[in-house]
Amino acid sequence: MKPSKWPGSDQSDETSNRFTTKRLTAILLLAGGTLLVAGLVAGPVAGTGLPGDTGATQQATLTPAPVQTSGSASGGGSASASDAGGAVSDPVQDAREVAYGDTIRSSIDDDDPQSESYRGYHEPLTFEGSAGDVVGVEMRAGYRGTGGEPYPPRPPRRSDEGRPADPYLFVVGPDGDIIAENDDTENGLNAAVRGIVLPEDGEYTVVAAGFRSEATFDYTLRLQTLDTEGADLRSIDLNSTETGELDKTDPYDEDRRGFYEPVTFDGDAGQTVRIEMGSQPGDTYLQLLDPSGTVVAENDDSDGLNSTIERVTLTEDGEYTIVATSFSREDTFPYELSVETVGAGTDAGPDLRSIAPGQTRESRIEENDPRAPFLRGHFEPVTFDGQAGEDVTIEMESDDDSYLILYGPNGDVVAENDDHRGLDSRIQTPLPEDGEYTIIATSYDREATFDYSLSLSVEEDVDLSADLRNIEYGETREGAISEDDPESRAYRGFYEPVTFDGEAGDDITIEMESEDDTYLILLAPNGTVVAENDDYQGLDSRIQTTLSTDGEYTIVATSFSREATFAYELSLGPSGGSMA
Repeated sequence: MKPSKWPGSDQSDETSNRFTTKRLTAILLLAGGTLLVAGLVAGPVAGTGLPGDTGATQQATLTPAPVQTSGSASGGGSASASDAGGAVSDPVQDAREVAYGDTIRSSIDDDDPQSESYRGYHEPLTFEGSAGDVVGVEMRAGYRGTGGEPYPPRPPRRSDEGRPADPYLFVVGPDGDIIAENDDTENGLNAAVRGIVLPEDGEYTVVAAGFRSEATFDYTLRLQTLDTEGADLRSIDLNSTETGELDKTDPYDEDRRGFYEPVTFDGDAGQTVRIEMGSQPGDTYLQLLDPSGTVVAENDDSDGLNSTIERVTLTEDGEYTIVATSFSREDTFPYELSVETVGAGTDAGPDLRSIAPGQTRESRIEENDPRAPFLRGHFEPVTFDGQAGEDVTIEMESDDDSYLILYGPNGDVVAENDDHRGLDSRIQTPLPEDGEYTIIATSYDREATFDYSLSLSVEEDVDLSADLRNIEYGETREGAISEDDPESRAYRGFYEPVTFDGEAGDDITIEMESEDDTYLILLAPNGTVVAENDDYQGLDSRIQTTLSTDGEYTIVATSFSREATFAYELSLGPSGGSMA
């Protein structure tokens, strides 16, 4: 399996290197379990009526232009709209409409609208779509017929500036949001978006553009609606087996590994299910999405090229979606899918699903708990109610290698930690907002099952009014980072600048200790960074260095987490010394 990973956090250097931000493409779960690829959203514009088109140099409307009766068009920017049934007419003036089955022959030129949001010169072509329509759009450089044959004389497939023409496609929904885009397909520089499931009734816009902002060239565009009746698997009952087929009429999403079928079932909180996908000719891949659209489990190869999601316990009532797809992005093949409910098993321990401040609770991670590779295997989701500004400490202790992740009410990672002390994990962080938080109690080893204890505490308010601004050799002083202190992104948020006088050749040790995650930076008299440190021991920081010049040095006492405020203790002494 080639698992994905969820965003990391600012909790420690080690864990921040293990997790990277993913899911730059949004996945919207629609009614009936249909998934839609959503791209970047542009802003409003004038000129064409398209979002983001503030740089239009020519005014244009989205209504059809008059059609010439002759076989050719005069002037720049020619286009052709097909007759009903998919026929291709002679070139006419710029068209602004297209319909299912049409093949448009047109030209992008410097009389067309221009916008950075759509990569420069572009032509907006509108069509009427209905919710649930599965649509495909292809754009090729040059004039071509519906079967791919060139129209004589065939124009050159190069842009006016002499480079190879590189088409680029956008599809914009009725609300002005970009719902799909594409640059290069497997067929070189041509563009195509396949298997777009339209989310609502209304007027959609295909934006025909070029990859280069100043590119002008002839192109052929084809709009199709794909017939999916009778061939697609879209729902399944528990304890049943169904057959489906991945084909090029199915939705397509690179985050779902290419063509996929979204298959829904109704589940209840506490049910444990097993899902299998098998195919004789294909390399299958499975994902399971909860009712909110979050991936809770996935699998590639459990038995040869077949996939199995073992013993996932559903955490809430609602409609779950199985993403039946392929490991290879362009593969299409028939498959068999089964979903069955299974017992909790004889080794089932107590499931921990909630905790309150001040509690320490015991539980066990086991095979009947939910499982997801990006959550490091089997895990228990434990919720608590928190308020903005509260400083919480979460600790997970076990004889095995524990791992903690904290999610906020909006589903974003707030913090995570692997080894705070030995193999135990601890998160200390301020809460950014009111709401229900989720602690993911899991393991560093993906297949591990073990007993553990989990504790949650909320720190009482700390006096953050004491500013520390100077220190001398041999001193240990207390300070507090607060919102009244200076703030700089260069110094990781709020910080306290603490000065001392040093001489060239002094060997010094600076230590900063706190219940929170400290960070130290030492600046020379000229303001350059001499040294810095995050975690020397646990979450505490230490700098040991030899001073290179006489003058006033500045210790920047700050935090690894940019918005953190907390009390701390700072010491300055000769190398080899430590805080008492």
